[in-house]
This record gives sequence, structure tokens and C-alpha cells, in this order.
Amino acid sequence: MKTAWRFALLIVSFVSTLAIAQAPPATASPSRKVAILLFDNVENIDFTGPMQVFAVAGFDVFTVAADRRPVGISSGMKVLPQYSFADAPDADVVVIPGGDTDNVMMDKATLDWINVKASHARHVMSVCNGAFILAHTGLLDGLTATTTSGNVDALRQHSPGTSVVRDRRVVDAGKIITTGGFLAGIDGALHLVARLRGNGHAQFVAQTLEYDWRPDGGYAPAAYALRLLPMYLDQKLENFAQVDKVISSSGNANRWNMSFLLTTQAPAASLLTQIGSMLSSHGKWGEAVATAESQKMEWAFQDVDGKPWIATARVDHVKGNDKQQLFTIEVKSRQNLNRKKPAQPTSRPIRGQV
Repeated sequence: MKTAWRFALLIVSFVSTLAIAQAPPATASPSRKVAILLFDNVENIDFTGPMQVFAVAGFDVFTVAADRRPVGISSGMKVLPQYSFADAPDADVVVIPGGDTDNVMMDKATLDWINVKASHARHVMSVCNGAFILAHTGLLDGLTATTTSGNVDALRQHSPGTSVVRDRRVVDAGKIITTGGFLAGIDGALHLVARLRGNGHAQFVAQTLEYDWRPDGGYAPAAYALRLLPMYLDQKLENFAQVDKVISSSGNANRWNMSFLLTTQAPAASLLTQIGSMLSSHGKWGEAVATAESQKMEWAFQDVDGKPWIATARVDHVKGNDKQQLFTIEVKSRQNLNRKKPAQPTSRPIRGQV
């Protein structure tokens, strides 16, 4: 019996130790308060991602909306805000998520609430296109900022007084923090935890969440060549053929390739002509230049930053299936193409040298 009790006590001790290891280290500093703005059709991950980070870090996190009625979010659920603009307490951090921002960024009550709370906060952070809401408050004027990849150019036009960058996942402009889209809000929250509680605390939170946090860099899709392809290309292709499968989508900052398996009755050359017309009209590439191959088209163009590119579209018949075609589209930097290859050594290295 004593052996059984000792074993039971050992198990309890082990579980207690494990629970302590899973919790963030205790801190004598007072709990930081984080206010997260909610509005109709707010993007789910934009606010729940940072919310989880701050909660695990031991911060006091609460949601705020114009009133306390349930707010419909992007995933279809409804969330009951904890506070309204009228009774929300001040916070150390104010989070402005993205989503359907067209109405809210023009709403005076929302903009006034952000400005008032920002005056008392240590930091204000936007996620995704929540940067457009911040821009309307005037808080981005004269600062460097970023937003979700598909909105970088639009934010530049929308907020000409802001230096909008595309190659950073999180931009720290002092009091104001802006992030890229969706999961970048988690990186922004971890960045703020590091600023407020120390880098080690933020690392511990990331480990607890099993999140691959890369504070010195990370994935910044707005800098990738993918940004030059039409958004939702697979949906646009449905106008010409049935998209059976996305075969691949990969690349880097200087090159991107996408391939689709299509089902269509149209011959390859006819299909390419239709797709080429669509691609030429999407506002970036201009008129296509037909190559010597009837199944291939090319565009030479410059992006908004003046960087030269070549886009190539091709349609190939799939062997063994008369109705399927493989459509491939690629964009690649002409700067890389024009680089000279390094000169080859004129003599062999002496044996023994590295």
C-alpha cells in the first residue's frame, strides 16, 4: 500500500512540475492590458492569433466594439465584445485587426476611439489591412509601415505620407507596429511581448505555442514574385476551363512559377489566346508578344518599383487525355537574367589547396 501511495505522489509531483514548465515564467511587473478592436466581418485569425499570444504571455486581454452586441466575424461565428467604446478601459497595447475595413475605416466613432486610446497606450499594432484603419486616424503619417501583400501598393496610394515597405513581416516604428497579413499578427504580438517583457519571455511563449518564430526575418510574401501574378488566378481560369488541380506554386523574390491542370474542349493555342487576353487586361503587363511557339506567350514589363520582369504563359497537351491541358505561368526578374556569369578559372588549383 505504501508503495502505491508513493507512486501516486510521484505522479502528482510530476504533473505539477510539468504544469509549471508549461506556464510563462512568473513576473513581478503588473499585468499589461491589451485591447483588441472588433467590428463586423473582422478577420478571425487577425485578432485571435495576437489574442492567444498575449494571453499565454500573461497579459490581460479584452475585446472592444462600438457596442456590446454580438459581432459577426469572417468565419461566420459571432463574438460578444467584453466592452464598448463607452466603457472600455485604457490599455498598454491596442490591436487593430483587418477584415472588411471599408466601412469601419470611415467611421468617426471608431477613429476617435482609436485616437483616444492610442494617446494612453504604449503601443498600437495593426494586422493585415487594419493598417488602412490606422492610416485614417493619421497615426501612420510620416512613419514606415507594412500591410498584407496584396495591399502594399494600395496603401502607398491611400497614405502617401507613409513609407510602405513590402519586404518586412513586422515593422516597428516606435509606438506604432504594423504587420503583414493573417499569421503575421502572431509575429507582431511576439515582437511586442519581447519589447515589453524581454526576448526570452517572447521565445518561451512561441515555444509554448509551438510557433516557429523568426524575429530577424521570416516569410514576407509581399516581396515575392508571386505578387506580380493576378490574384485568385485559379478562379479567373474557371472562365476558360475547368481547373482540376493546382499542380505547383513556388518560387522566391526573383521568380515564381504556377502550374494548373485544366479540362477543356478548346485546342491549346485557342485556350492560350483566351488566357493571354485575360492576363493582358489585368493592368500590369500590357500586350502579350507571341513567341515562335504557338503554345507560348511572353510579356516584358516593369513593376511599380521600376524593376524589369518577364512573364511567360504556356499551354501543353497532356498525353493520354484529349480533354486536359497543362497551363504554366512564370514571372522572373530580368535583372537576374542580365547578370554576367562569373569568369571561369584559367588554371587548376594546386593540389592540397582548398
